[in-house]
Amino acid sequence: MIGAENIIMDIKHLDYIITLADERSLSIAAQKLSVTQSAISQHLTKLEKSLGVPLFNRTNSEWTLTEEGRLYLDMAREIVRLEERTLAAISERTGSGSGTVRLGLTMGRGPDMFIHIYPDFHREFPQVHLEPMELSTVRMQEEIRKGNIDLGIITLPEHQKNTDTYIDLSEEQIYLCLPDSYPVPSSVNTSEPYPYFPIETLKYEPFVLIYRESTWRWAIDQILNKAKFMPDVLFETASCRTILAMIQAGMCIGFLPEYYVKSKPEGIRVFRLPDSPRLKVSACHRSDSAMTSAEQYLIRLAGEYFRDTLK
Repeated sequence: MIGAENIIMDIKHLDYIITLADERSLSIAAQKLSVTQSAISQHLTKLEKSLGVPLFNRTNSEWTLTEEGRLYLDMAREIVRLEERTLAAISERTGSGSGTVRLGLTMGRGPDMFIHIYPDFHREFPQVHLEPMELSTVRMQEEIRKGNIDLGIITLPEHQKNTDTYIDLSEEQIYLCLPDSYPVPSSVNTSEPYPYFPIETLKYEPFVLIYRESTWRWAIDQILNKAKFMPDVLFETASCRTILAMIQAGMCIGFLPEYYVKSKPEGIRVFRLPDSPRLKVSACHRSDSAMTSAEQYLIRLAGEYFRDTLK
């Protein structure tokens, strides 16, 4: 039986294990935690001796978790998250209004929203520290599951939501975008705001596409499959603003969410796609976590921003 009485359950020491598991490097973990490598190594050796099992496989290139290490890591994350949520709940109950909210933001529109809503949030909760992190949607879902992010403002198709809690704030369509110099067939009704364009006529044109890890790339691939062609891909990128800039430069054709075309940017023409594919803009948090007043207020501000932007 493991000698549990010898295991020191210290949050700081749990952070050692969590950071080492995330970074897979003793030197990087030590640098990130502002401690010496020997401090982490000594604690880990003592912990493994108490448990009677190794938590990490050690090689010259990286440190990887054993099966027991993965179990310990899951519990360590839960303990750290529970302590943080407990402190936040006490702060809320005592009315001190302090604490930290780790806020996940999608690339591009996330920082836009943050710049817009932060002054209002800071006036309402001046003692609450916001830690914004700009991540891909997939990475944000992972970090929310791990407990490393308290609240994420996330954009994804409905079917890609996981078991976390999602609060829908708004939705948007994905559009086909062409340089304004591109000749439009006479069959296209250009009097409509977003007319339908026969995408199959573009099979020999260069395209710029969102990178494959994007949560909305699936919709583009489906549309292209239905049109029965694979485009000549000039460039793949994680940035919607790069896609917009390349189309404006007349270099290629691409697809963009409504957020990036609603303001009618110069140099492009915008067309509706078959089946009008849509994305949800949602606030996401772990289902087993109660939200603080500060987090609820953030959701309210984010909802107002996206509803105003996309209406």
